[in-house]
This record gives sequence, C-alpha cells and structure tokens, in this order.
Amino acid sequence: MTEDRDATNPRRPTKGAETVDSPHPRRVMSPHRAMFPVLVLGVLGCQNETPTDFGGDLVPTTPTTVEIDFDYQDFATGLALYGGYGNKNAFRFGGVLSYVAHDFEAAALNARTLIRFGGPPRGVVVQDTTGATVTDSTLTFLGGSMLVIVDTLQSTVSGATEIEFASLRTRWSSTSAGWTLAIDSVGESVPWGGPGADPADPVAVVTWDPAQALDTIRVTIDSATVARWTDTTDLTRGVRLSSGTSGSLVAVRGVALSVRARPASNPDTVVAVAVGLEDQTFIYDPQPQPRPGDIWVGGAPAWRTVFTMSVPETLDGPPELCAAVGCPLTLDPDFVTSATILLNTAPSPGSFQPTDTITMIALPVLAPERLPKSPLGAGFTDGVRLLPSYFGATGGIELRLPITEHVKALLSEPADGEAATSPTIALLALSEPSSLGLAAFAGPDGDTPPRLRLVLTIPQTVGLR
Repeated sequence: MTEDRDATNPRRPTKGAETVDSPHPRRVMSPHRAMFPVLVLGVLGCQNETPTDFGGDLVPTTPTTVEIDFDYQDFATGLALYGGYGNKNAFRFGGVLSYVAHDFEAAALNARTLIRFGGPPRGVVVQDTTGATVTDSTLTFLGGSMLVIVDTLQSTVSGATEIEFASLRTRWSSTSAGWTLAIDSVGESVPWGGPGADPADPVAVVTWDPAQALDTIRVTIDSATVARWTDTTDLTRGVRLSSGTSGSLVAVRGVALSVRARPASNPDTVVAVAVGLEDQTFIYDPQPQPRPGDIWVGGAPAWRTVFTMSVPETLDGPPELCAAVGCPLTLDPDFVTSATILLNTAPSPGSFQPTDTITMIALPVLAPERLPKSPLGAGFTDGVRLLPSYFGATGGIELRLPITEHVKALLSEPADGEAATSPTIALLALSEPSSLGLAAFAGPDGDTPPRLRLVLTIPQTVGLR
C-alpha cells in the first residue's frame, strides 16, 4: 500500500480501497420486507381544536408517534471502506506531530520519527571587543543540543524508555516516505537501505523516564553532527528518532535544535542560536489491514466508510402503526421527527486504539461513481465525539449519529433546478488525519450491526362530532 498523497488536497487519496461491495443506486424497500421491531411511544392527545365550515363543529386530531428500528439490510447497501486520505505531515490533532514506537501492543507496531532541519544562521547580533553592536556572519559552530517535547497523555510507556538519535544516509521525502521507501512518488521510487529508514549513523541514546524528566528529552550533539544536520546541500540530511524499548509508544509534540556559536568579532563570546525546522514526519509498520465488512474512521492516513441509504418510501407495518393510521403509509418527510444511525463500537485493530478523542462526521458523497476520489457535500449533522475508551478490548458502546435532515431530504422532491440529494454518505473524521489510532465499529455481519432508528409523528384525522 503506497503512502504517497496529494499534498494540494488532503482529502484526495492516492491508494486503493478495501471494498465490500459497490454502492448501488437508491432503492425503495418493499413494505413486505419491513420486518423491524417497533416501540410505540404513545398517542398524543388533541391539544388544539380546528374550526371547520360545518356550523362550528370541530375535527380533533390525535398525532401518533412511533419509533421504528430498521436492520442494516433494510436501510443501506454498498458498504465500502476506503483508505489513504490526508498526509501524515498534516497530522496536528491535539498538538501531536509524530510517533516513536517499538513492538507496541498486539500488532507489534514500530514507528520512527524523521526530522530535517534548515541551514545554520547566517549571522548573529553581538557586541564586538569595543562594545559596539554588530551583526557577525563569521561564526564557528561548537556543538549544540536537540530537544524533543513529548505528549505524556498520548504516550504509553511502562517506565524508563530508550530514545535513539541517528543521522539518515538516504535521500528522502517528508511527504511520501514510508517504512520501506524513502521516496514513493509519481515517477520516482527510492528504497531505504533497510526497512524503517535503515541504515542510519548512531548519534546518541537517551533514557527517558516520564516520572523524572516529565515531557522533555534532550541530547547534546557535537560540532560535526551540527554541520551534518544543517548542510542544506546534502539531500540525505535528517534525524531519525527510534526506540529500543519493547511495548513503548511515544507521542512527539515538537522538536527544536539549538547550536552554540563563537562570533569572529568577539571570540571570547559564545551565543546560542536556534535552527529552523523544515520537515517532520513519521513512518510505521505494519499498516492496519481491514477485513470485509469493517467500519473504520480515522487513522493516519485516514479511513472512510461509505454506504448508500435506502430509506423506504412506504410502510406496511408494524401492526401498531397500521392499527393507528392505516397501511400502506406513504412516508412523508414531515412525519420524520428524528432519524439516527446506531453504531456499536468494536475493538480497534492491532495497535491502533485511539489515544485521544476523534470527532466523527457524516457527509454526502456527491459523485459515488468517482469513489474513492468523489467530492463530498456539506455536513448534515453535528459531529460525534469518540473517546479512546470506547474502542478497548470489548467495545460494545452504542453511539448515535443523527441524520434527520439527510433522511428528510431523501424523502423530499428536489426543488426546480436543484439536484436530488445523494443517498450515498461517508463516515469520516472531522480532521484527516486526526490520530494514528482509528475508530472501529461492528459491521453488518456482526452481532450488533448498524441500525437506522426513525421516530415518526403522523397526524390522524378522526370523524366529526
């Protein structure tokens, strides 16, 4: 699976899709197939009297409200899972920029952070030997230090963890580098010398203990390493952060490089100057592997789940509905008080349980025939916050995704000049990518498949009195 992305459009994937079946056009469910459970919420009493033309006689109305659950096969078709949306370099959710991991959890996840710094400062403002303030561009670099800032809340370590600093040897691209390829773009493919940005020249190994060092890791580097990391003519320059501690996952919030320099105008003075950061990304292995029927949201690059709604236009049941209002009943959009997709969480695959909240949204797919590159329409529901604890070892948390306006639009005739509402919708993360972890839900073939819940309020006219 390639990791190359279209940097100009973070929503445009460039790798393939895992598809269960192809989305189909909207269909109308036969009322004879509507074998759904129903809960009658109650018959509302008449609250207003409507005058008529018959000598002041009144026609009371008794609205009937029912709640109906549709099984997945009765409201949706064409479930498909597409991956590869967004670029890891756009990864900014919660301040985390990259990861370092070694044999982390079930999938034995390995992740390494790659960093490229810019050139050294061209000059510094100092006082010369006479006390005058001058800009000195003749500097002798003596060495420096690199600082790594860790997000301790999104990191998982059992104690002291080794972080290894090394200099890269291979020309690489921050936008397309993966575990096996240093460059993976159209027209050019450059492999690493070995998986995981190997080989690399060791610089230092630092033991980080969050109980003592809190959220910072600092390493001292010599002048030769400073020269190597800031040589802008060297396309292989770069720093690799890795770990040798099994079971560790370290979330990196930021990095900084500071170098010490001696200006020629005042050799007795040593100043510290910052070096700019050019690129930061991470590579990891293995990639999550979906199975038919999986429903995923999130990840880096991100996954989207797509399916086509097939809301019935007529109902011939359940008996409680037919007894109250008569059947068959044409499902008018004004009858729909609430429409909700019910999803049950499942354990996230391998080592990809979220470490922070993911916000899931639903958007209409405007051109299903162009998937996975179809444009998406405007949102029709508020986002649903997915907490990391929902996707642990057991899952089983029922979540509700409101789609009332979308269902109403599907049941309505489009206005003159307006296109019909697309019945195909995508479930995705509000920010792509938003997390290395991904949210998983029980699929159509699971014990708790998705359901559609409609709450209908049907006005009922009774005879004159």
